[in-house]
Amino acid sequence: IGNLDLVRDISDIRRVVEVYTRLVSEPLPGETLNICSGAPIRLSDIPEQLQQITGNAIKLTVNPAFVRPHEPEHIVGDATKLETMMAGLPRFSLEETLEVMAKSV
Repeated sequence: IGNLDLVRDISDIRRVVEVYTRLVSEPLPGETLNICSGAPIRLSDIPEQLQQITGNAIKLTVNPAFVRPHEPEHIVGDATKLETMMAGLPRFSLEETLEVMAKSV
């Protein structure tokens, strides 16, 4: 895999589907929204949490070919406008998202 020290915005598909469902039923013409969680997730947290959830050891090897030079270390969306315009959107922690994913496999 590539660089696990990066921070990214990871959205649970259930939240994304809820946003699109609302936009189809009640469009917001002329508005631009960041469909994101707004929560920073360090990529190295994902395998650590999966190990806790599944009880399985995960061994990862970084392939230098997958590490992109000059990759931004921190990319996180701002969900403020989205959550203001669409009150009551579901929020899921990384653990909740990974638990659902692990159980569906």
